[in-house]
Amino acid sequence: MLRPPQKRHPGRDARLPVIKISLQRRHAPSQAPWRRRLYIIIFEAETPAGRKFDIALLILIVLSIIVVSLESVADVESSSGHILLVIEWLLTLIFTAEYVLRLLCVDKPLRYATSTFGLVDLLSIVPTYLSLFFQDLSRCW
Repeated sequence: MLRPPQKRHPGRDARLPVIKISLQRRHAPSQAPWRRRLYIIIFEAETPAGRKFDIALLILIVLSIIVVSLESVADVESSSGHILLVIEWLLTLIFTAEYVLRLLCVDKPLRYATSTFGLVDLLSIVPTYLSLFFQDLSRCW
């Protein structure tokens, strides 16, 4: 017995294929499994590990902004300047490690380093390192 074709409503019960195109996947490492796993954690925000990584990174960025803001307040800087400096350096080391890991887990590190995101990552850590060489520079930030 033949049944008449049923009408499908796109929002309700139709199962349309979802096509996801990730521009980053073209640059995913094809060699070592550890590089692939690292890539998934760092660049794939849709995975549980990637989501946790992104949330942790956002928390660290907000903390960094708070620390730099507090350093600009004279009273806070005079009373807690040493602690804030230590926190700033710890955050810089974490962001440096994150930048290096990003470079390690892509197939074309130079392509990432010269991308907008790569340049933003680099420019976010350079000022702290420059303050090592130029003492007056640390007062500008």
